[in-house]
Amino acid sequence: MESLTIGSMTKAEQAAGGIISVTPAGDFNPPLAPFRERLSWALYDFANTVFSMNIATLYFAAWLVADLGHSNTLYAVVNGIASASSSYRFRFLVLFLMRRSDESHG
Repeated sequence: MESLTIGSMTKAEQAAGGIISVTPAGDFNPPLAPFRERLSWALYDFANTVFSMNIATLYFAAWLVADLGHSNTLYAVVNGIASASSSYRFRFLVLFLMRRSDESHG
């Protein structure tokens, strides 16, 4: 495994060694972030996921039924159609971008 020094590192990173290892295949193995930083990101991500899940599934459904007078079935149908439509469009977008990427780097 060879080593590579990156010139854009901060002085603290350079003092800590300043070396990022590179595998023979060319993959970078950067050093891990400090534990406290990884823990804070994990907690943030968990809280953000729970919040968005509650707004999208609990509050929005209750708002449709209680305030607008629509049925819960309408919410399920609209949500299903929107989800299927976005998944379908995303599939073709990814295929298009992959093909374009292959053509431009080929």
